[in-house]
Amino acid sequence: LEQLRQRVHSLPVGDHLWEQEALNPDEVNSAVALYFEVGSTAGSLRDEACLELLVMLMQQAAFDQLRTAEQLGYTIGAQAYRAWSAQAILLYARSDSASAGYLDERFEAFLQAHAAVLRATSESTLETMRAALVAIFATRDRSLADRSTRMWSEIEMHNCVFDRARTLQQLAHELTLADVVALYDRTFLSAQTRRKLAIWITAPGEVERPAPYRVKGTLPRQGFSVIVPDSSGVEAFRASCTLLPAPALCAAFATTAAEQLSARVTADSIR
Repeated sequence: LEQLRQRVHSLPVGDHLWEQEALNPDEVNSAVALYFEVGSTAGSLRDEACLELLVMLMQQAAFDQLRTAEQLGYTIGAQAYRAWSAQAILLYARSDSASAGYLDERFEAFLQAHAAVLRATSESTLETMRAALVAIFATRDRSLADRSTRMWSEIEMHNCVFDRARTLQQLAHELTLADVVALYDRTFLSAQTRRKLAIWITAPGEVERPAPYRVKGTLPRQGFSVIVPDSSGVEAFRASCTLLPAPALCAAFATTAAEQLSARVTADSIR
């Protein structure tokens, strides 16, 4: 089982940039995906519940500011992201009017401004969001296929936390605003802990768009660790990363699987 486990690299502290022009020469949209690493799923389930609550408290605000007020593009959002042992917050946008650099800049401005909004969240608003999160965690499997997928996901990840939803419900009830603010600061604001990977896909000719969107933004390029967009650049960046801690193997599951395999081999030999 240990040999079958997937591992995920952790970003070095700081801001890292991958920039590439769209492959389609007729593409009119530029896009960004901003990956902010939160940590490993090997941590406590409380971190997972807190991540979900934080995203709920910033999703609508990000859409209202960047989509509705600034009209930067139709596709703009924020979501929790998990892949194997990694968990992160993903901010994304696609625009036919704003450059990739400008989209990134406006997301950064939102993150700075939203910190004060988050700290001023009322207890009633927090309780409403907590209740909504608990309701999501309380959603029952709608079919046998859903249950099978959920359980196999736990096995595949070697977590074997089959009562994950029930545990997350309990933990969500206990979350405080201080928990959420601490996660926000650690993920987005603190230079000592922030780990950002910015992926910019630029439309050909985006610099010809009307001001201010034609300006690539005031984010200093020297503030990024730039990843060369080829195989050697990727390998060099990967070499600078460490591996995130992986969830501990479920001992009970591993023992049971070994016993079942041994029993099957014994039965086959008797036949």
